[in-house]
Amino acid sequence: MLGAKTEEKKKPFDDTIEPCEPFRRGKCTSGHSCLQSHDVEILNIRRRKLCVNLLRHGYCRAGDTCKWSHNFGAYPCFSKAAFGTCKKKACNYSHEAAIGRVASSSANGNTMSSVLLSPQRGTQSIAQSGGSLFTK
Repeated sequence: MLGAKTEEKKKPFDDTIEPCEPFRRGKCTSGHSCLQSHDVEILNIRRRKLCVNLLRHGYCRAGDTCKWSHNFGAYPCFSKAAFGTCKKKACNYSHEAAIGRVASSSANGNTMSSVLLSPQRGTQSIAQSGGSLFTK
């Protein structure tokens, strides 16, 4: 039809995977016409990576409004997982067993196997059959 408006319909906020940063801070004024997601699961996606400012400087000006995670305890301590011990007196990272993946060899070639890292004993156990794993 000539003269008719050809305006693309805006997609609702729950159809996108791009998080709405203003909504995270409680300042989105677009409401249901917002082109970015207000879904809590989507908003937490970026919070899975640690805040670089907190890592480098020990603080972050953004505080609770930072789009990156400030929860060191959600990440395994490298020393504890790799060597079975952590020498830090006050380590912020988790010392619990973690699930990981390691390369292993098989008759069909190299594969990846899921393993349960058990840093308390300095050993690893295969969670998925079919691979070989070297332990300390």
